[in-house]
Amino acid sequence: MKQILLFLSFFQTFIAAADITGKVLINEVMADPVNVAGLPETEYIELWNNSGTPVSLEGWTLFYDKKAVGLSAFSLPEDGYIVLYRADRDIMVAESGHTMPLESFPAQLANTGKALRLVDNQGNEVDNIAYPKAKRGFSWERVNDGWMVCEDPLGGTPGAVNSISGDDYPEPEDPDNPDGDSSGEQPEHPEITDAVSPEAGDLVINEILPEPFPGAAEYIELYNRSDKELDLSDVSIAIRREDGSLRNRCLLASGELFLKKEGYLVLTKERYGVIDFYETRNDFAIREVSLPILNNVSADVVLLCGKEDLVIDEVSYSHQWHVAAIKEQKGVALERINPDSDSNDSGNWTSAAQTAGYGTPGLQNSQYLFSPESEKLLVEKPLYRHETDDYLIRYVTDSPEYSCRIAIYDLSGRRVALLKDNDTLGSSGEFVWDGKGGDGSDLRPGLYIFYAQLYHPEGKTKKFKCAFLVY
Repeated sequence: MKQILLFLSFFQTFIAAADITGKVLINEVMADPVNVAGLPETEYIELWNNSGTPVSLEGWTLFYDKKAVGLSAFSLPEDGYIVLYRADRDIMVAESGHTMPLESFPAQLANTGKALRLVDNQGNEVDNIAYPKAKRGFSWERVNDGWMVCEDPLGGTPGAVNSISGDDYPEPEDPDNPDGDSSGEQPEHPEITDAVSPEAGDLVINEILPEPFPGAAEYIELYNRSDKELDLSDVSIAIRREDGSLRNRCLLASGELFLKKEGYLVLTKERYGVIDFYETRNDFAIREVSLPILNNVSADVVLLCGKEDLVIDEVSYSHQWHVAAIKEQKGVALERINPDSDSNDSGNWTSAAQTAGYGTPGLQNSQYLFSPESEKLLVEKPLYRHETDDYLIRYVTDSPEYSCRIAIYDLSGRRVALLKDNDTLGSSGEFVWDGKGGDGSDLRPGLYIFYAQLYHPEGKTKKFKCAFLVY
């Protein structure tokens, strides 16, 4: 009888552990809280109880890579959030959220990303996930088994539902019926999607990086310019030889792969060779494939669909498509200016703007122009922002390939700061000035002169000059 009771006790413990596995999630990570809009500059990790019942965290352990962080005794309510952070730091959470200051919490979370693992008091793994490279001033929020950058203006949502729609989370499964069918039977039909196979011109090659920075990876960005969701499961990419034959053909997916209207998909051999070197707001758009090696000088890249090898798009790029002013092309992507214009028109391609980090994988191109005939050409004077104590400078150009020189002068005509020196611009954008002079010290409050000169390889120039206040 004693052995039976012991077995039942062990069995109940095992069942309880099985029930909780995967249902307390590592839900949000703030690893680089510098200049956050409305939160203390404190790193944190948020847990969310998605189990449907209260959960005791007593004896639980959070593993930050190989470092073990013991959690305090706390009963986390059903659908509750708790924020873990270092005990000597400030924190701000939602009214309904909970906090757990920990002496053993890492003094600094790695901005490059780390593996996180949650283990209960029986040693059972509850969750295991790695967060990506940190986004300055914004948290990563959990969506299914991946991450999205927080969209809340505060930069994070500690102790509250994520800014990404809660509909993106998986519902807790019934252990006896994981497919959610009350009859216990498997669903007869798969989920129906409206996605269709792409036709010629639906999907275009939108950005190409053939010569990456050292340690970075080549990439090709695709853009769905159609008005429908596309099924890319039968789409491949290849290089066309001079004799017209194809080599290094690569299928984009071995299973289902869909791309929404106006969506971007970035193909690369190494995701972090893109994510670690360029701004990416949606890392799910970065897909690892056996991408053909891209020639630095020129190549003919072809998108194909189906057994009949329908050509969806084809680009014969050349390094001569870069802006002439860019002498070092390493790390500089070629961007399509207008996705609706000819794929092989050299005038429809140019270098990604320096102000955009020389590449925009997964984002609208820095040189994008819906109407190349736009007559706008403007650099706005510095706009002071009290909340961040810096100055925002916006610009709009009437065509790609402009460069700029922007400086600040005092009233005696002495240059006190050089903000941009022959930097290439996109079709529109903005950048931030910290209010410091050329020597790195804050400029004294008062009246200064803002001077900007824009110049184009074809000879067009325009100057902007105005007075403004430094606070």
